[in-house]
Amino acid sequence: MSAKKDDKRDAILQAAAQCFSRFGYDKTTLQDIGDAAKLNKASLYYYFRNKEDLFVQVVLLEAERYLGALQEQVQPLMRATDKIVAYLTGRLEYYRQVLNLHQLSIENLQRLEPMFDDVYQAVRGQELAFLGELLSEGVTDREFLKLQPERTADALLTVADGIKHEAVQRARTRFAHEVDYAPVQEKLTYTLTLLLNGLKK
Repeated sequence: MSAKKDDKRDAILQAAAQCFSRFGYDKTTLQDIGDAAKLNKASLYYYFRNKEDLFVQVVLLEAERYLGALQEQVQPLMRATDKIVAYLTGRLEYYRQVLNLHQLSIENLQRLEPMFDDVYQAVRGQELAFLGELLSEGVTDREFLKLQPERTADALLTVADGIKHEAVQRARTRFAHEVDYAPVQEKLTYTLTLLLNGLKK
């Protein structure tokens, strides 16, 4: 893609992010996004298949930015355990913010879930590498027993995602942003601490 096309695509993503934030996913139309990007609606189809595709790309961009910043934010913590817990609970906070920002209904969240798998897989590799580094650091610093960093990172991410998804699935609300994440955060922190303590020397 040429630099000019990249610039236009970035402008569309920025406009879409603003519209989704302002109106919520359900109420945002491609016309709104086109107007915000100063393009006609038909032009958007040159860059994106539909509103869902555009939304997924916005979320992917946001995820990469947020999780990258979160990784930097936890680095000053002293122990690997603290870094891992802070990262995975911060990740849950990001998820909550996305749902709040875009005002997704539970129904749309479930409908879009297969598309979010693409986002998840794109980001998961980076997350596994980061958590693997933290776990290796913990082994080197004699905080953890010898372990397989990649497999352990995968297990921790799976547990964190399971707790998050359970909360949304059990929610008795229409909108995902109405889910009370305080008990979820508490459960995640407790579970991660329990698991990581089991890895300690």
